[in-house]
Amino acid sequence: MNTLVITIADNTLRNLEQKSQSTGKSSAQIAADLVEDVFGVTTNGGSPHSDIDREEQKIIRDCLQEAGLIVRMGDSLRRQIRYDVTLSEVVDILAEAGGPSLSEIVDEQRGPKG
Repeated sequence: MNTLVITIADNTLRNLEQKSQSTGKSSAQIAADLVEDVFGVTTNGGSPHSDIDREEQKIIRDCLQEAGLIVRMGDSLRRQIRYDVTLSEVVDILAEAGGPSLSEIVDEQRGPKG
């Protein structure tokens, strides 16, 4: 393993720290994961993105958006993101909410099997 020191803007650091809190990972681990995702080596020895470059990714994403298969997150939804809550806290909150699970609701709406 090697060590890399980088300089980032204050707001980028705040976002990284918020992500760290919400995921339970260290800021260093999140940054390392991102660098590995982009520049890491796959098991076949190539870059994980060697077969599709960034421009091709953009073209694919644009086509999917035009087809209505994916949409960008709107500002109203983006404002609802809470970085101060971890995944385990969300799971606990949903467990305490009571009522049927999502699977039970879907099964009920589908009707009897058979």
